[in-house]
Amino acid sequence: MVVTNEQLFDELLESVGCEVICNPDPESGRTGTVQRVIRRGGIAPGRRFLIVPVDRPGFSDSTLSSLLASHSTTCPESDGCGGHPLLLSEQDAIKILEVAPSKPLRDLVEPERMEVSDPHLHLNIDTPSDIEHLTRVAETL
Repeated sequence: MVVTNEQLFDELLESVGCEVICNPDPESGRTGTVQRVIRRGGIAPGRRFLIVPVDRPGFSDSTLSSLLASHSTTCPESDGCGGHPLLLSEQDAIKILEVAPSKPLRDLVEPERMEVSDPHLHLNIDTPSDIEHLTRVAETL
């Protein structure tokens, strides 16, 4: 499931092989977006949610596999700092549904941290220079 804003909705709908949800109010905060996904996916025994920000691509397949093996809210960690993706437990998903959409996720959940060896875990691509850096990193892989 992919969540996007209205401007990218049609383009994404045509280019991905999964469900696309439009968040008509992304300014309400990241928690509001996560709430939409949880409501759409539904709460069910053992259901977990993987939050993967598109601007944080620096995790490996092995990190993803390790996260998916966890049953508690978990994030990867490198150099003493947590990263993405974030795996949400059923219990934390319920907690997120009970708050205002503007409340920051970091104030709601306290993920277990799983040490990983992904050298680019904290890679963030928000600016043109970040994209240039990503291109250089990709060329070395």
